[in-house]
Amino acid sequence: KIEKGQLRFGSLVDIGGGHGSYSWRDLKCITQKQANNVIAKIGEYTAVGGYDDLSAENQAVFAKEFEAAVDGDHDAAKKLAKAKAKGK
Repeated sequence: KIEKGQLRFGSLVDIGGGHGSYSWRDLKCITQKQANNVIAKIGEYTAVGGYDDLSAENQAVFAKEFEAAVDGDHDAAKKLAKAKAKGK
């Protein structure tokens, strides 16, 4: 669950018929694939819609988490958390 007021990342999902809906994620849950898709489509994370509206502090948080996703750190952290939950 994403807490109220928490920074989040939205991906537009095509639901057919020329309509779309957003799928929202906590910044720490952005995957490497999503981050790379953003770069391929718009060039860099600073071009993400709404980025310029963020405070300097939130821009820094977004940059840190986005770069972690690009590096695959979020994916690795998720795998580690799943392994720990399974008792491995």
